[in-house]
Amino acid sequence: MNRTIVHVASYGNPARGSFIPALERLARAAAAQGDRVAVVAPTIENASWPASLAEAGVELRLIRTPWEAAIATRELSADIVHAHFSRYDVPVALAHATTGARIFWHVHSATIAAKHRDRLAPLKSFVKHRIVGARVEAMIAVAEPVARELLEWHVPPLKLHVIENGVDTDRFSLPTDAERASARGALGIAANERVLAFFDRSAVKGGATLREAMRELRGWRLLVVGGTSQSRAAFGESPAVIPIERSHDTRQIYWAADALAFPSFTEAHPYVLIEALSCGLPVAASDILVNAEITRGMPGVELFAAGDAAGLRRSVAALPLGRHPASRALVRERFGIDRWTRRMMALYG
Repeated sequence: MNRTIVHVASYGNPARGSFIPALERLARAAAAQGDRVAVVAPTIENASWPASLAEAGVELRLIRTPWEAAIATRELSADIVHAHFSRYDVPVALAHATTGARIFWHVHSATIAAKHRDRLAPLKSFVKHRIVGARVEAMIAVAEPVARELLEWHVPPLKLHVIENGVDTDRFSLPTDAERASARGALGIAANERVLAFFDRSAVKGGATLREAMRELRGWRLLVVGGTSQSRAAFGESPAVIPIERSHDTRQIYWAADALAFPSFTEAHPYVLIEALSCGLPVAASDILVNAEITRGMPGVELFAAGDAAGLRRSVAALPLGRHPASRALVRERFGIDRWTRRMMALYG
């Protein structure tokens, strides 16, 4: 087709996560039909993904400001500009007000909480989505709950598309006995210990709920990944707690753990949850709408009311331990990376 497709992503994680592999898979699919693919993203210290994007045949422009991102898309003579997250979406649309580029905005985060912090938020959203957004061809939500929020924020219904996040289920697989033993050994976990994994980042991830639950949850060690040194320390000390500042390979965490605690108060379409389920890991998750939708019909999942520490504790205690291939099969069917790629390419036309 010989189009130039430029992804503009305000991606701040030094690790690849599941977002960068999705871009790589999409780039390969586009290149197979003759398209040129570039990624414009911020400069991140010690990032592991620039090299992997280059290996996938992606042209990479590293920038520092939103306006540099917008200018880069014009310099690349983009036919399609796909803005991920929200930092670069408005500058990109304004930069292409008079070009023929097709503009896509991809909303990866829940949005409605802003309404309670800013009285002018509805007006600002109207200006963004109806005036600036008039130049945008499609707005992509990562889940139905996010789409419903966007409709409240004045997004035109005919422009709104729902494409759930996809993960590489071949990579996030059931571990062999040797892979599990290796992952646990690297973290100093004995074969007979039960380990609960938790990915921290901010207060909305539910760390306070988990800390309260852990006070009376006997027989478990806690593996805490991310957050700040202070937030990790608040969970307690070694050996009961295994703190990890950052993991460049979260698969090793899922393989080492016996269950995942996912007590978030708000999520859009969480990669951590679907990655863990793809590895067959049992999960105790808050019953927020997106978690309930993702885990619908899956064995090895216990839901509890968000913020309910006793409910989290009961859910962990009730989990059927061991790996759950049926959950993995449903993740592959609903959220596999190949499905995501096909749907994105169909949207591009």
